[in-house]
Amino acid sequence: MFASAGGIDSRIGYLNHMSNRLTKVFMGAVGLLAVALSVHTQAGIMSLTANVSSGSQSFTGTVGMDFNVNAGFEIFIDALGAFDADGDGFASCTDPQRPGGRDLCPTVGIYDRATTNLLMGASIFGDDPLVNGYRMYDNGGPGFASLSEGAYVIAAVFPNSSDEISNWGNNGGVAPTINDGGGAISFVGSSRFDRLNPGSPGDFVFPTAIDNDPANRYHAGTFTFTVLSEPSDVPAPATLALLGLGLAGLGYSRRKQA
Repeated sequence: MFASAGGIDSRIGYLNHMSNRLTKVFMGAVGLLAVALSVHTQAGIMSLTANVSSGSQSFTGTVGMDFNVNAGFEIFIDALGAFDADGDGFASCTDPQRPGGRDLCPTVGIYDRATTNLLMGASIFGDDPLVNGYRMYDNGGPGFASLSEGAYVIAAVFPNSSDEISNWGNNGGVAPTINDGGGAISFVGSSRFDRLNPGSPGDFVFPTAIDNDPANRYHAGTFTFTVLSEPSDVPAPATLALLGLGLAGLGYSRRKQA
């Protein structure tokens, strides 16, 4: 028995209706997958921001704070910065050479905490942009380098005693605010310091002497960073199920048209 022309038209109309619905499901699944697979980039996050505008201690050795890049994250260091007490620049910081540095200019860098190797660093000048209490240097535009999951130290030295840091609990000093980039980094443990060759202030070395809590004890060095990858970049099972349904709908539509 053959179906009537009206019955055939009805079935074709139904198939076209289902095809359109499944195509919409497919497009929705593709959109959700794009969101799930995308790198949730956060740029220009300042790891430590100032809570004071003045210093509380003159210290010409290196001070540092331990931080971790947490599991599943990778970040890129966009800029390094040094605390500028009173926002008036740095004393005796006039030599125009960079990256070799200027006499008595602060130096800021990031060390690998396990190997104590210096991974990146720069002299910070008094005419670098002042951002949230810190003079920031972006390495001429490209930034510095990426850091994967691991243990690090942000360290700084202020060779001129008139350029003060703010040391938590010292003469009214307070701790800076931590910005973790949505869990990308964590400041951990105690802070640290070192003063090698006290007669030669300004030596930039890995700070080995352990100071007291908190982990973000000093207004001294900081950095800005971009989150390159994070654990949530893996698609959720529900999103994958939607993608499968969408692909099935696409295949159905193509078979109907064949």
